[in-house]
Amino acid sequence: MYLAGGTRVALHNLSEEVIYMSRLESNPVPNFEIAQEHAEPAELFAVPLSLRKEAIDKFDREFILDKPSRPVQEATRPAEMAEYLSNARLLFKEKEFSIAQDMYRAVLKIDSQNEIAIRGLSECAKALFEHDEALRVLKRLVQNKGSATHYKLLGDQLYHMNYNEDAIEAYVRALSYETADAYEHFDILKNCGNILLRLGDPDGAEEYYNKAFTISPDSDVLLVNFGSLALYRGEYNVALSRFREAVSLNDKNDKAWAGLAMIHREYGDSELAWANVEKALDINPGNESAIKLVADWALKDNEIDKAIFRLEGHLAVSGEDAIIWMWLSKFYFFSGRLDLAKENVERALRLDPEVDGGRDVLTVIRDEIQTREARAK
Repeated sequence: MYLAGGTRVALHNLSEEVIYMSRLESNPVPNFEIAQEHAEPAELFAVPLSLRKEAIDKFDREFILDKPSRPVQEATRPAEMAEYLSNARLLFKEKEFSIAQDMYRAVLKIDSQNEIAIRGLSECAKALFEHDEALRVLKRLVQNKGSATHYKLLGDQLYHMNYNEDAIEAYVRALSYETADAYEHFDILKNCGNILLRLGDPDGAEEYYNKAFTISPDSDVLLVNFGSLALYRGEYNVALSRFREAVSLNDKNDKAWAGLAMIHREYGDSELAWANVEKALDINPGNESAIKLVADWALKDNEIDKAIFRLEGHLAVSGEDAIIWMWLSKFYFFSGRLDLAKENVERALRLDPEVDGGRDVLTVIRDEIQTREARAK
């Protein structure tokens, strides 16, 4: 299987241990006519994926962390630690992430290598959008005790942060442990395929997806991945078939509905495309792909109020993305609600002072407010 640039990496002799099923992509699919005027395949994505400019050191050099303090013997304060851990779990369930974080830190003051507290601390950091902190904590976890699960957690965080090559390396390390279970194998292979698709290696991605397919051939999630691969290659009929199979297995798969929305938009059926993308956002208001489609299509179709409603719903569950606040600001501006437009672009700039076009948009909004005030006099 491939890493970026075509480098092959053996995944713990996985190919020798698994009897492969027939390739999913050999299945027949129906033929459909595509509208004459359509975007090139790359244009199907509202915002193209790109690699982060920064890169972290390679694993052999990166696990250099603050030296943990000498642990106190667990037996000296077991009741206190148990209480802290119990309270932290309850607080996390109640979405009191900062207080839960403090509880986990209290445990680590007693036992600096407590695995439950370290994992809990990383979950709190992710919930608070403190992804750099979550990464630091997970590095500490694998330093304290390397295991399939721990390296997978580290790989998942690197994958989320678009540190793509490093995520693959963490996943490969996870698979080197014989204790990795079938679910972990499946999820790792699937994510490695997604990473290679990000990196522009569809053949490498397909190899990973096919290996994941041998583990779980009835996965609606994997069918969506195959659909995305077909979209990347411009094979719209195949993509449509895969997304339909996914929703037939699980009609709550929001990513499959978003995929169907892209295909129907490509075929020129805007009404069905809107119905599909809104279905995706009804299931999961935080779906990033779906909200990007809404932002893109709303201007073309003059669906300003619909875009505002969906963007507000997205930000209610995922409110730390400066770009989304910028989009909402623009739609408020187009709807004539200048005060809200100004408020939201200022919010975007607080989150990211360098957000693309933010200061220019703020200037335009302020000028329009002054113009209206002058007319009112």
